[in-house]
Amino acid sequence: MSNCPVCNSKANVHSTDALSRVDVVECELCGRYVITEFVHDELGDNNKKRCKLKAILRERSLKGYEPIAIYKDKPKEATDYRNTPIVVLDELLKTFPKNIFEKFDRTLLNFSNLIAHPGDTVYIEEKDSSLFFVETEDEYELVGMITYMVENGMIYGSKGYPDNFKITIKGWERLNELNSSEVDSKQVFVAMWFNEEVETAYTNAIEQAIKDNGYEPIRIDKVQHNNKIDDEIIANIKKSNFVVADFTGHRGGVYFEAGYAMGLGLPVIWCCRKDHLDDLHFDTRQYSHLVWETEEELYSLLDNRVKATIK
Repeated sequence: MSNCPVCNSKANVHSTDALSRVDVVECELCGRYVITEFVHDELGDNNKKRCKLKAILRERSLKGYEPIAIYKDKPKEATDYRNTPIVVLDELLKTFPKNIFEKFDRTLLNFSNLIAHPGDTVYIEEKDSSLFFVETEDEYELVGMITYMVENGMIYGSKGYPDNFKITIKGWERLNELNSSEVDSKQVFVAMWFNEEVETAYTNAIEQAIKDNGYEPIRIDKVQHNNKIDDEIIANIKKSNFVVADFTGHRGGVYFEAGYAMGLGLPVIWCCRKDHLDDLHFDTRQYSHLVWETEEELYSLLDNRVKATIK
């Protein structure tokens, strides 16, 4: 038994081989994941990144998400590590809560995933700081989160730890709102070039990968409506769980729709056919694109990305 390289809890750590410099980790808190030596080095003494990563991994484990392989940089060729989807560290860290209110919501969701029935207690000790999405190892940040949630009626317990906590009626009401929103949001907005050249790529790859992951794709040219097209686009993006944007053909509308979705805080999966990659606008090249050549490759890349970062 070793220690988890992210949260330092007890874990089984298996080094694969000296050449690949990759560890497969099975942690009691973070779950199963793959991590490269370069990510080890990147985390180093960077406690903020480490705290964010362990919170994200703890949440993924509680939700039963599939394992991921965490790389420092996107590999030039590989899209997975031994059937485990590859996710770049900085891209993964972008899924950390963007504000204090999102932290409270996702903490409540973590609590609900730890209990079997309303009224059950959750025992919180120091190692459980990741449940609260704290960004430092400072105990005062954790105490502050607990105190605020107790004082505002989200959870019941003392204003410190270790202690047992329960979700209150108010907390369950908020969880019901969050879960209702999540259930209703099975729609995925697809922004792309409406051209015969990529029509089968949509049908055989994009549409199929989205449906195979339990979501329903919507493309604005396939929707019957009586509204202005811009209004209909905005309305459907707002209804969506995430957006898939393929920049093959470099249509201005795709850039607008991806940017609008990002402004709403929605996840955007960026795609582009390899022979169109050099024409990408400079301000979007910073994002990790799924670069594809065949429909089969696009399906595999998108399927892995959805499993790794959305589901």
